[in-house]
Amino acid sequence: MAPHERENMPDRGAGPCRGTTESFRALPHSWPRELRLLVRCIAVGVAAENARAEVVGLAAALRAEEWERFGDLAIDRHRVAPVVLRQVAALAPPAKTLARLQVAAMDAALSGLRQKAETLRMLDALGAAGIEPLLLKGWALAERLHGSAALRQSRDIDLLVGDAEFETAAGIVAGLGYRPAQSPAAGAARRRPSERAVKDIEFTIPGNDFTLELHARSIAYRGWPGLAALKAGTCVHEIDDTGRRIAVPSARGDLVFLSVHGMQHVFSRLRWLHDIATLVEMRSDADLAGDLAAARRIAAGRFVRIAVALAGTVFGSRWPEPWPRPTFSERMAARLILAAVAREDFAGPQRRAAMRRVALKFVVAGTLRQRLSLLDRSRRVLMAGHKPG
Repeated sequence: MAPHERENMPDRGAGPCRGTTESFRALPHSWPRELRLLVRCIAVGVAAENARAEVVGLAAALRAEEWERFGDLAIDRHRVAPVVLRQVAALAPPAKTLARLQVAAMDAALSGLRQKAETLRMLDALGAAGIEPLLLKGWALAERLHGSAALRQSRDIDLLVGDAEFETAAGIVAGLGYRPAQSPAAGAARRRPSERAVKDIEFTIPGNDFTLELHARSIAYRGWPGLAALKAGTCVHEIDDTGRRIAVPSARGDLVFLSVHGMQHVFSRLRWLHDIATLVEMRSDADLAGDLAAARRIAAGRFVRIAVALAGTVFGSRWPEPWPRPTFSERMAARLILAAVAREDFAGPQRRAAMRRVALKFVVAGTLRQRLSLLDRSRRVLMAGHKPG
């Protein structure tokens, strides 16, 4: 059976996701208090109102060492310091924790401005060669979802270009002073860029607090359709009042891309789930019905459904009314991911942590082709170690 045919098989059961509100209320009680406080501070939709009393109680109960871990989680692990700062400031946290969050939020705001300026420089240089890249995630996503580039801790600029343009684009980036962080793998030049095991080149430049990643495909695993195959998956983003525009994923494209990207890293950063929860609350049920249908056509429907279920459980976003309720397999995958997210070492580069992530990805993958692609990628991950993006 072809991947897209399996994706389009009907789910067992019908109706909305039963117990979404109850799951939101109950799940984090199995998590450490500092992590529960973090997710409650940035809950979305109606759940944000329901979480206020719990937030006050959790903050009052946190010990000094738990506040320290709260700062680590918000700044380094999940990278949501700019989003959480306003809520936390009202809770009278320890001065050290508040200062750390304020510094991280200021750094994110300044880095966002620098990345926006650098994106304009890239547009000029690539445009002179007739190359129009697509910008993934980063400052533009923060503007679309949260209203400001300052509200996302981003450490790279992700640009997607086509196979025919990839080598030329890489040369142009190098001509702007960037240097590849790693040498190409042996034999890579014999393959089309989108068919290589490593889908991107990471570039660095002295003095920058961010890197630039040039991507040959939007999805990490080889052989999967990407945003180019997703109906209505892209749009254009206006860059302030410069009169400049850059191609970006549409709201549908963001939902599908963030779901697959998040699953690639088994949501070891809750930032991606928060973005998905925000997207769900912004979209109508009719829009979300179309999004799921389009995702299923490129074998991504399972990932989107699991991601939306996770976002609802963690951040309180709704389950779309037209969607069939999650299957047993989808619910189990979500539970395993949620149990893993709370582990302090889950996102680490250690081999054991990487093996746990690979095992979870195998559970999440829905088709044989996806599992085979996963094995191919995971072989390199386990040999070299891999940090979440």
